[in-house]
Amino acid sequence: LGDLSLPEVMNPSGHTSARRNQSMRLAVTEHRCLGAPAPPGSAAAPAGSNWRPALAVAWANQNIQVNAILPGWIHTDLTEPIKTNFPDRYESIRSRIPNGRWGEPAEMAGAAIFLSSAASNYVTGASIPVDGGYTSF
Repeated sequence: LGDLSLPEVMNPSGHTSARRNQSMRLAVTEHRCLGAPAPPGSAAAPAGSNWRPALAVAWANQNIQVNAILPGWIHTDLTEPIKTNFPDRYESIRSRIPNGRWGEPAEMAGAAIFLSSAASNYVTGASIPVDGGYTSF
């Protein structure tokens, strides 16, 4: 589909006729872990928490799928200070993950590949947790 500008994404009916016969997939990550401290830049998150299902419903008839990947506790540069500076907190989080460990960034790939493939043609408005079972209980 190529690159889209924000106005094109916000007004999908303006797509060219060639794009109307193609599927567009929007998949993003959302922070939604129980007991998690607010991540940086999350002040607006409560106001925008219903954007995914609302857009999925509004755009479904235009063959646009809107889904989300919900990452759990993942080893990244931003979470490294928890491990090094707050080992008790790190261990407390790890002990509540049914898989018994923090995830790795590459483990998001399966959900991303699925959502970007034809296998998800009939999936819209979905949230896929990739969190080692953290949100299962």
